[in-house]
Amino acid sequence: NANRDNYVSYAESHDEERCQYKAMQYGNGAIKTDKATRLSRVASYLAMSTMLNGPQMLWMFEEIGYDFSINSNENGEGEDEGNRTSPKPQPEALKYYQDAERMNQYKIIGQINQLRTRILPKVFEGNPTAQDLAHSRPLRSVTWGEGVNRVFIVSNVSVDPQECTLPTGTTNWYDYLANNPNALPAESKITLNAGEVKVYTAQYFQLPEVPTKYVFDDYVNVEDVEFKSNCVIYPTISEDIVFIETQEDIKSVEVINLQGQKVMTTGSTNTINISSLPQGLYMVIINFNNTQEAHKIYRK
Repeated sequence: NANRDNYVSYAESHDEERCQYKAMQYGNGAIKTDKATRLSRVASYLAMSTMLNGPQMLWMFEEIGYDFSINSNENGEGEDEGNRTSPKPQPEALKYYQDAERMNQYKIIGQINQLRTRILPKVFEGNPTAQDLAHSRPLRSVTWGEGVNRVFIVSNVSVDPQECTLPTGTTNWYDYLANNPNALPAESKITLNAGEVKVYTAQYFQLPEVPTKYVFDDYVNVEDVEFKSNCVIYPTISEDIVFIETQEDIKSVEVINLQGQKVMTTGSTNTINISSLPQGLYMVIINFNNTQEAHKIYRK
């Protein structure tokens, strides 16, 4: 984790093993042998990534404890480097989104991220006011803000409970993830279970609701359907006229730039003149009576 401006902090990426897979292979005690123990740490290591300074990356399915090797095949087998770019087992088909333990971590991560992005976004625009991220320490923490906007995040990365002292700098602390309106004074002693993360705020905030179940049954094992275009558009690189060849009646044509702005609209026509547009890439949206197609063109 970088914890610096212009450096991306992350716990997982596309070119290294998943944290949960490494925990299954090399974890200490119950971390290696017990799924619930492993999963209880997902929110902890993600909190100490997403709540740091600078940009952050949350790798796909990390928030639900995805635990297949980067070298596995589409059946989750093999663990051979030849499978590095192979498809992997899909969480939807594995029912990960119906797994209460995984979705509890998903919920906690969502609530932590909402504190940063929706509840106190201005606080996290600056830099942390204090931090203790030494790898040799069982407790790692970072503090943001001042006064009533102060936020304290602490994670227990060890396999034993650890005691922590709430920092000074504010009068009261509220246990954000516990949704507890009862304050603790500064310098209070708190205990974190093994692998637990706690977030304290200097004022009470109602804990946001985050869904804990998603159903994707309609999208599992769905067969691909070949798309057949109704038209041909040419030339795709042009200074002026672009032609649309189709057997179906065109209702209207829209041209959209890369900022999502609609820069041209025409009625029923098989030609468009883009000579007045600035150089660049555009999407041409062709509307028929019941369907719509999108094609790319380049104004040179």
